[in-house]
Amino acid sequence: MWIDMKNNQYKALNELRGLPGEGLYPLCICKDPENGFWISVLKFYLRFDSAGTLIGHYPSITYFVSDHFCIDSASNPVIYYNRFSFDGCYILYFDLTKNEIEKRFKLGFSKNLDNIIKRYSGGGILIDDDNHLYVANAIEDKILKYNLSGELINSFSSKHVPFRKMKKDIPPGPEGVFEFLRRSNGKLINTILLRIGFISDGYLYAEYINADAQYIEIFSRDGTVINKETIKLPKGLRVVGSFNDYIYLKTIIIENMEYDEIDNPALIRYKYNS
Repeated sequence: MWIDMKNNQYKALNELRGLPGEGLYPLCICKDPENGFWISVLKFYLRFDSAGTLIGHYPSITYFVSDHFCIDSASNPVIYYNRFSFDGCYILYFDLTKNEIEKRFKLGFSKNLDNIIKRYSGGGILIDDDNHLYVANAIEDKILKYNLSGELINSFSSKHVPFRKMKKDIPPGPEGVFEFLRRSNGKLINTILLRIGFISDGYLYAEYINADAQYIEIFSRDGTVINKETIKLPKGLRVVGSFNDYIYLKTIIIENMEYDEIDNPALIRYKYNS
């Protein structure tokens, strides 16, 4: 569904009918520089215009479709790929003029945590108007800034988040799942970097969660932490996206909360002032 800012119109993207995987949950949605948007689902990257009409569907034959991608100034998908079949995590580039995906470069994440980085969902990838990439995984407190050629420009971390690091990797495959469950005993024992996004003009944010609370950190694009103190999110809310000066949150189910207590569906909008 596509809902406008007045909450009184919507459009169902029925153009998905007839494509393989119809009815499957979209993995990711991101903006196109031409004011349209893209959605990844099953084996396709789908491109829509600003009116919500499907104008292209591009199959990913060689690689699984990712839930972390962005669109460069040439309207080509840039993909953060972290599948277990790879040694490490990579940036892939989908050149639509050639209709092929190429492996661009390996990301500088910790080698001694490779399996658990791939196991956790979170982190993300962003691209700015200068085609600089900002990439993060879910378990490390760092955001890496690259150009599209793979040159590392900067690496930066939070300042006011009580980040609990993961100290030891897990084995690959099913053994790793059982090892992690044994080690954590069903509890969140580390901090997760859930999401990164742009906010206001020239800034980005990162959302973190640990067993005690959820946090937001604001960075300049050169990596300077902007907020002067810890920013905690209200309990029961989670960031779902941002646009211009606004961050959008949704309600989530938390411990001891009844379903009828949740005002859902609803988005809560916060404004970034300075």
